[in-house]
Amino acid sequence: MLMENQPQANCTPSDVYRVILLGKTGGGKSSVANKLAGQVVFEESNKMESCTNDIHRKVVKFRNKDSEILLEVVDTPGFLDSNGDDQRNMIGLCKFLKEIKDGFNIVLFCFSALEMRMDEGL
Repeated sequence: MLMENQPQANCTPSDVYRVILLGKTGGGKSSVANKLAGQVVFEESNKMESCTNDIHRKVVKFRNKDSEILLEVVDTPGFLDSNGDDQRNMIGLCKFLKEIKDGFNIVLFCFSALEMRMDEGL
């Protein structure tokens, strides 16, 4: 299932910068997504258990000192899902990525600073 908010009607997809967050369950993807959005939009958990079960996206205005852009933040379920839904999640992610007509601008890989090594989850 895909949860989304579309850009305003006067925006074309090329006016929107798309950021996709990927990483292991518990790696902080939803927290980073909320920071980028500038508001709490995505459900967060401070446990090492899955709380994002579907792809969620939100278009927000991102401001810096000189300009404002539209940013589509895409929060995804984690790898090595604690619910055992890795296959379903990967199929959904692949389908989502194939359906993006304009591609994406940034992929952020999120992982816990407490991780001591790289493993198959990253």
